[in-house]
Order: sequence, then structure tokens, then C-alpha cells
Amino acid sequence: MLFEKMKALEELLKLFLKYQKELEAVKEYSKFTAQAQITEKLLSDIISDIEKIIEMKKVFKFKELKDGIKYGRIKKLYFSSKNLWWTHSEEDVEEVSRIGHIVETLRAKKMLADKDRSVGDELEARKILSLKYRDKKLGSTGEELVEINCPKRWLKEAERYSSQFGENGLEALMSAHHRNSLVIIDDWGEANVYFEYFVKKKYLSLVN
Repeated sequence: MLFEKMKALEELLKLFLKYQKELEAVKEYSKFTAQAQITEKLLSDIISDIEKIIEMKKVFKFKELKDGIKYGRIKKLYFSSKNLWWTHSEEDVEEVSRIGHIVETLRAKKMLADKDRSVGDELEARKILSLKYRDKKLGSTGEELVEINCPKRWLKEAERYSSQFGENGLEALMSAHHRNSLVIIDDWGEANVYFEYFVKKKYLSLVN
């Protein structure tokens, strides 16, 4: 039950990022959950649930992350090759890799079960199911993770070109970190909306 609730809340958060207005998001969310009516109480209850989960699980670690990179405490960074997810933590990588490998294994088995599969699909499926592939670091959707071994240089470049992340600059970048966001953020527009709604409005604790 908790898993289903978390997935539903993740869906709502994605709609917040897409539609930017609470009421519009909940109207769309109602289609997803087959709710018959949209009320202000429903909106309030959902936002309250989101707040509780964020307070329990997430803290916006802007200064901690920035200083960790700047002063050399953080030695390596990991980035998704598919979306804006990133982290500095091996624990985070292990967590998402477990999910990613499950996703890829299911995909491989589905390909092998297809009687009309191509030679390319069969080779890819066999590769995914091989022992060697299990050591790969994957994102939660099965994509490969990119490692950066020069975090200081990366931070300097990010600060220099912070305008590419949108109006909230580095704050938007930090919003996409694994420990800051409840959802996978796909673009900088979403990252900025997430920062506006769940950081500035104190749905997250901003540590300066």
C-alpha cells in the first residue's frame, strides 16, 4: 500500500512540475487516480502527504554539497545518461543500480520471450543477463551512469555557466540531486519549478 501511495505521489509531483499550478495538477491527477471530484480538501490532503514524506526523507543540501566539492571532501560524481539525476554518494548509486538492473533484466527477458525478436535484440538481452553486466552502475530506468572524477573542475564550470540551469541557477542544479528530489527530473524547466514549489515554499529545508 505504501509503495502504491509513493508512486501516486510521485505522479502528482511530476504533474506539479509540468503544470506549475496546484489546482491544474490535481485536475490532471484525478484522471490518473479516477477520482470523481476535485475539492480543496483533496488538494490540501495531498500536499500535506507530500510535505510529510519530504520532511522524513529529504533535505536540500545546497551548501553541504557545494562545500564538499569545493574543499575536496567529495571525490567523485555520478550522472544519469538519460535525465538530470545525479549524486556524489556510492550508497545512492547502489540504491538506483539495484532498481536499474531489475528494469533491465525484465526488459531482457521480455525480448527473449518475443518469438519475432531480431538478432540484435537477442544479443542485447544476452549481454544484459550476463554476469559482467551486473557490475555496471545503472540509473533507475536502466540507463548507464557517467562518472566524473574531477568534481572541483565540474563545479567551477557549473558556476561559470549557471545561467544554463534557468533562473534559479545552481539551486536548480542541486534540486536534481538524488537526495533533494522525490522524482526524476527530466529538464531544467522542471528543476526550476521543483525548486520554486518545494524549496522556496519550504516544502524542503534549504540549508545555506
